[in-house]
Amino acid sequence: MMVDANSIIDITLKFWGEKLVPVDITSALKLEPTKFYRKGEVIPSKHGKSRIAKGGLWVLSKKGLASSDIDNYVSKLVSILGQSGFGKQRIGNYEQAAICFTFGVTEESDSIDYVISPELISKISGLKINLSFTII
Repeated sequence: MMVDANSIIDITLKFWGEKLVPVDITSALKLEPTKFYRKGEVIPSKHGKSRIAKGGLWVLSKKGLASSDIDNYVSKLVSILGQSGFGKQRIGNYEQAAICFTFGVTEESDSIDYVISPELISKISGLKINLSFTII
């Protein structure tokens, strides 16, 4: 399905923590991150300045989803997490993990409709992972 040009829908799987080792998350999930860094690495900013990472980060982002594709994509992430043993055993020495939903509309659009199915809620709750929702 085509993405509505008047909406923004991004889904991000994110792990972070002071002792996080990104390669451990990559190995456990068998997924290449969109972005990652370890504690102590120099992180360049968009504004030309850099900073030293206080902790590790592993991010997998999918940008520009159609609302009808959200359940399918999140279900795939949940399946991969379940197969890796996430929720039953600790992987990658992270402190926090979350599936982050970002929804936004432009001036030309009034709203984005999205309902999380009970089946998907059940699968996510079994993983004991945080959900984050950002509306812009």
